Amino acid sequence: MERENARQTALQQLLIKIASTYINIDLDKVDSAIDESLKEMAEFVGADRAYIFDYNIESDQSTNTYEWCAPGVSSEKDNLQNIPIDRIRVLARKHAQGHPFYLNNVDSLVKPEEKELKNILTNQGVQSMITVPMINEDQLIGFVGFESVNQKKTYTESELAILTIFANMLVNVKKRIQKESKLHSLLQISGDQNDRLKNFAHILSYNVRSHASNISMILDLIYNEYPELAELELIELLSNSADNLSGTIGQLNEVVQINTSAKGRLEVLNLNEIIERAIDNISPAASKKQVRIINMIMDRFEVYGISSYLENIFNSILLNAIKYSSEERDSFVKLYCLVQGKYVVLCFEDNGIGIDLDKQEFDIFGISTSFKENNGKGNTDLFITKNQVEAIGGRIEVESTIDKGSTFKIFLRYEEN
Repeated sequence: MERENARQTALQQLLIKIASTYINIDLDKVDSAIDESLKEMAEFVGADRAYIFDYNIESDQSTNTYEWCAPGVSSEKDNLQNIPIDRIRVLARKHAQGHPFYLNNVDSLVKPEEKELKNILTNQGVQSMITVPMINEDQLIGFVGFESVNQKKTYTESELAILTIFANMLVNVKKRIQKESKLHSLLQISGDQNDRLKNFAHILSYNVRSHASNISMILDLIYNEYPELAELELIELLSNSADNLSGTIGQLNEVVQINTSAKGRLEVLNLNEIIERAIDNISPAASKKQVRIINMIMDRFEVYGISSYLENIFNSILLNAIKYSSEERDSFVKLYCLVQGKYVVLCFEDNGIGIDLDKQEFDIFGISTSFKENNGKGNTDLFITKNQVEAIGGRIEVESTIDKGSTFKIFLRYEEN
């Protein structure tokens, strides 16, 4: 009785060890852990071999991937590579049904369909065996098992419990390997695409900027040789187009750099400090246009971001509000924060000329946006701003009424603690 109790205790400890070993195992340690587990399990139950086989249903083959053998027992792993499943169909059929396969005596395999399996086992010197299938989401992917070579053995529920726990752990490990492999492939693809995008942007920037520069140089020559042509509207339009083309290419190149360089650079930042720096940066422009900056953010907020990006974002929104302030009233820009779920929402509310969102809602952040520009040119700053916000995991929204003002809302990932 004491002996049986001691064995049950040892069995429970072994099952716990197996389960705990593979729960969060580093994938680079899986092979050595499996070898050690096969040894421990086989020695506990008194088996002469312990092994793992993979099923490849597409090729209709099975392969011995791991094996432990007791001293004096021959290794058969090299002989059991790419075995046609037809040769072990009796075994595979049981596994496909989700059942273990017990064999207390190889000589009991007497049916014609059992002949191939019996020949394989006899050549290995196997007298008894037990195997348990590995099933991943209803798909048969392999099996684990024990074999007895030196003598016949009747395998019991204890051996079944050990192999079942082990099989389940291996299935979970294989899932992790597949997911990490898929993730690695996706990251590799993403990295390759980013590299190609950056290269494309550099090539585009260089080639097109060269043509734009050539046009500008030709125009300069024309101005020097024929100054009277500078007054022609067509020449002026051509000059403006060359300048705008250079600016657009530069903006596109900057956006590519923003979206490909932000990965992995996010850090926790003090939002209040960056807002104060931005207000200091734009104070000369605010004073010149007599726009009052009202900072109502009293609490300390910490957000995820890139310091230089946030400062550029805030500068851009503040300067935009100053630029479109109304001359018909005392102008202000009011800053305040809200917390919505996982975001801090930084609001820039002004009483400027406003935006006609019915016409501009989908174009306001576009690269060619021009909503009532005094000089007729597009406002590409908001295009860059939107891309910087999105690159750090946030988003930007705007509410506006003509001749009443606008509120830009910057959603930033919130670090509460």
